[in-house]
Amino acid sequence: MKRAGAAGASFLDVIHPDNLKLIITSKAFKQRQGDDWRINNPSGYKDYDLFVCYGGSAEFTLGGKRFLVKEGHGFLATPNAPLYAVHKGPGTFDAIAQHFELRLFGAADFFSLINYHHMVRFSNWDYVGATLERFAALNMKREKTILQHSLFFSVLAEFIYDAFTAEKDSMIDHNYYFIIKMMSYIDSRLIDDNAVNNAFSLSPYGYDYTAALFKKHVGMTPKRYFLNMRLRQSKDLLMQGYSVREAAIHSGFKDELYFSRLFKKYERMSPSEYKQSILTAKESA
Repeated sequence: MKRAGAAGASFLDVIHPDNLKLIITSKAFKQRQGDDWRINNPSGYKDYDLFVCYGGSAEFTLGGKRFLVKEGHGFLATPNAPLYAVHKGPGTFDAIAQHFELRLFGAADFFSLINYHHMVRFSNWDYVGATLERFAALNMKREKTILQHSLFFSVLAEFIYDAFTAEKDSMIDHNYYFIIKMMSYIDSRLIDDNAVNNAFSLSPYGYDYTAALFKKHVGMTPKRYFLNMRLRQSKDLLMQGYSVREAAIHSGFKDELYFSRLFKKYERMSPSEYKQSILTAKESA
């Protein structure tokens, strides 16, 4: 099945997960509701609420629009928007609901920057259903918080890819947009020593102000980001079995000795030691 919004998915592909901050604001609510179930909330919730249905159906009304949520559907209720819902059809309405916030660079509300469908039929429902069930079980037991976070983030990412249609016009003029473009440009040109300088051409501002904004939102300068991504790529290559020399060259380092010194400075071990630690871990697994 083709994902909804696939035509604009490239925008999502340039956003780094590191730049998205997910805040789970309450316990997951696993519900099995009968004929008398309803939501009557004219003030709406203070945060986002993702409903995922795994049985039965319910009709939600958000912003005057009606949505019939069935098994395999995800529905996103937005903050401060009047929300109403009633049970529909035979049987019970079985769903898991989770309140959350998702912020780009820890500040901007991610969903306020894009256009999206409030309801989708998950294109990867088998995975979403199983993942969310595990998340809800751990959440109810208050166990493995880190795993809970990653499981829900995974489900939310599936919703975003299925629901996304395009970035909003206002996003193009936003500071976040050119920073994301700069990061994407650098990522795709790690072997180009001029990548950082050329990336500055994507900013509407001068060099110093651009560098300051980049550091404010990303947490490091463009040059340090470039180095970090080169080192990250070299680690991936070492994990895949590349030699130290090959990992250096394919990550943009022309001098193997210089690469090894930098690697040890930031990773607290040499590339050879890192590669051996990966091999040892695989053998003992």
